[in-house]
Amino acid sequence: MEGRVKSSILYFQIRDVCILKKAKWKMKIDTEEYHRSLVISPFAFYILFFAATIVYITGLYVKVMDVDAAQYASISREMLISQHYLQVLDHGKNYLDKPPLLFWLSALSFKIFGISAFSYKLPSFLFTLLGVYSTFRLAKHLYDKTTGLLAALIIYTSQAFFLFNNDVRTDTLLTAFVIFSCWQLVLFSDLKNIWNLLAGFAGVAMAMMAKGPLGAVIPVSALLVHYVLKCQWQNFFRWQWIAGVILTLIILAPMVTGLYQQFGKEGPKFFFWTQSFGRITGENQWRNDAGYFYFTHVFLWSFLPWSILVAPAMLFSLVKIFKSRFAKDALTEYYSVGGFLLPFIALSLSKYKLPHYIFVLYPLAAIFTAAFIMHIIPVSKAATRILGIVQLIICAGMITMAIIICTQWFPGAGFVLWLPVTVGAAAGFWLWLMPKNLISRIVLPSALIAIVVNLLLNAHAYPALLKYQSGSELAAVAIKENVPEDKIFALNYSNYSFDFYFGNAPQILNSRQALTYIKLEQDFWLIVSEEILELLDQQNIQVKRIFSAEDYHITTLTLEFLNQDTRQQTTKKVYLVKI
Repeated sequence: MEGRVKSSILYFQIRDVCILKKAKWKMKIDTEEYHRSLVISPFAFYILFFAATIVYITGLYVKVMDVDAAQYASISREMLISQHYLQVLDHGKNYLDKPPLLFWLSALSFKIFGISAFSYKLPSFLFTLLGVYSTFRLAKHLYDKTTGLLAALIIYTSQAFFLFNNDVRTDTLLTAFVIFSCWQLVLFSDLKNIWNLLAGFAGVAMAMMAKGPLGAVIPVSALLVHYVLKCQWQNFFRWQWIAGVILTLIILAPMVTGLYQQFGKEGPKFFFWTQSFGRITGENQWRNDAGYFYFTHVFLWSFLPWSILVAPAMLFSLVKIFKSRFAKDALTEYYSVGGFLLPFIALSLSKYKLPHYIFVLYPLAAIFTAAFIMHIIPVSKAATRILGIVQLIICAGMITMAIIICTQWFPGAGFVLWLPVTVGAAAGFWLWLMPKNLISRIVLPSALIAIVVNLLLNAHAYPALLKYQSGSELAAVAIKENVPEDKIFALNYSNYSFDFYFGNAPQILNSRQALTYIKLEQDFWLIVSEEILELLDQQNIQVKRIFSAEDYHITTLTLEFLNQDTRQQTTKKVYLVKI
């Protein structure tokens, strides 16, 4: 009897051990499968980077847009011709509004490649690549390689980056140099390498020459928040910071010298204070008094398809910081959160706001969002699935809107364009349906749909839209008609895209000057509005040749303009006539 009991006990012990081992083995298999579902192949990232680069390159051939991009291209062309590199001129007059870096780089590009939209946009695109690479390297240093690749992919496929590489302004260079300087200064903080310090402050100087002191404010905010919350007080008292500031001032010296020569003390003051901080204090005359939440609204569309993911990423970071009572180990790093949040609040207090002002913060948003995607939401399968569904809805909305734009508002896209778009969109939704790869469901379809949408915009929608930019359209006519530069005048009409593409700004006349000139001269050309054309007819002035173009401010789109049925109500005619 005793032997039977012992045998039974031994049997149940062996059975329990086997069940336990089986359960552990199954749990191990499930865990391994789950972790495999979070892995994205680097090859997938590289394919998406390549596809996005193709889209960016198509955008290089899209015409420059009025007003800002065309003005900056025209100033760069004038700088090349006049060879006044320290004094920035606009139609021969002193120009103070923006620092000279964009003009210097564009003038150099014009000299090498000739004057064109491609040459104007190329330097900004090349430095965008530097900014994306810097985002990758910084996120890799702070987290790991996969997080770095994801952060770079997020920023490279964000709507803001596609947009400001098409409508090129000073913010493109500013963003690239700011994230480059952040990367280098973080490396210096951790590795104590003097070359990282010098590279970081050189990046700060270049960012300031792109758009003023904001280029220094963001790296300082990132370092300040990290040092304070990590209790790294010793970092505030390094003598190397003084060397970095001196290097920055040395690099800025040519620009500051040119400002002083051109404007006296007002030039450097405007650069270092009025243009940036004056918008918060009210000293700057520019003000549109947009609301405090203006940039929140802008962020929602300009950081698509990733903007919804940023909110939980930021919320998670802030909740963790406050719950831990600002413990130094609450987050892995505070650079990205601090560098994004403090300048975002400061810019929101500005009296004058435009959408592209916050684009400079997006690489830092990409870093803490990528860290959230890779290291936080995988803890919860439910959160991963929910965010995957949210991203599917966003992708469906984006591709639907792009189709509406290219079929209802600006029809005419050909089969050659629709084929890759259809294949790309189908591949994006197929990737979402893959049930075993949870992170891929969030990341890959979002990036692919963003690429497809912007291929449609760059290859079809923007060129169709630019047909309503009268300056570039009439410039093409003037070149075709071999209009002499000294025989063309504008009557109450000024347009930078005409100046850039024609190669010269026409002399501006008022109505009385034009009538006087008509009596004295023959065989010259006028750019006039419809009202002026009627006035010429009333004066019995013979018009030998006449060409027209539709005119609309294409960077301020409205539904009334986009709707083909009501578009004519929003545009006006501009004419090029030979007298």
